[in-house]
Amino acid sequence: GIAHEIRNPLFIMRSAAEKLAAKHPESTRDIASYLLDEVDRLNGILTDYLLFARDEPARSAPMDLVATLNRCVQNLRESVAEPEIRIETAFDRIEAPFVGEEKRIQQAFLNVLLNARQALSSGGTIAVSLADAGDRYVVRCADTGAGIAENDLERIFEPFFTTKSQGSGLGLAITKKIVEAHGGEIVIESEPGAGTTVRIYLPAPTGRGAAGGGNDGA
Repeated sequence: GIAHEIRNPLFIMRSAAEKLAAKHPESTRDIASYLLDEVDRLNGILTDYLLFARDEPARSAPMDLVATLNRCVQNLRESVAEPEIRIETAFDRIEAPFVGEEKRIQQAFLNVLLNARQALSSGGTIAVSLADAGDRYVVRCADTGAGIAENDLERIFEPFFTTKSQGSGLGLAITKKIVEAHGGEIVIESEPGAGTTVRIYLPAPTGRGAAGGGNDGA
């Protein structure tokens, strides 16, 4: 309720800034742009908070993890303008049948991929894969970025903890909550200067289809 009460005046402020910029484009351009950016940033924090505070069970339905992961990777590729950033995929399966809430699983995957993207300040590689791991699937995202300090790694899933200059510090906390709500587990390994690897384990249904897949890079 508090989050929604804050969001309402934010929308009013955003609307006022847009009208100000439209009416006086030359004299108010910088301040209107600043107001719009800050309102969007605060709204993003509220959105993250509402996702984290959500306490309802996942709405389970049949889905395909390969298709969901492919969409997330495509979204990431479309957001990357730097030619020195390479995104590689390797899926051991053509399909990965799963029962869960696709919207929330997609959010978890995107959070991990965007973190990997943000870790590559001067270029590098993001490698994304999906494979069988016994009675589970394992989705792996490895980047060649700056890595995470040991002290920070111990706190990485704490709500509101962040090492970034901007952000809510809720992305990985939300991801962990989503994964665990689906009976899964998330593991992060990192070393400063050597990059970070995130593994998401999700339970595979019995009688799932045969493995098979392909690799690509961009």
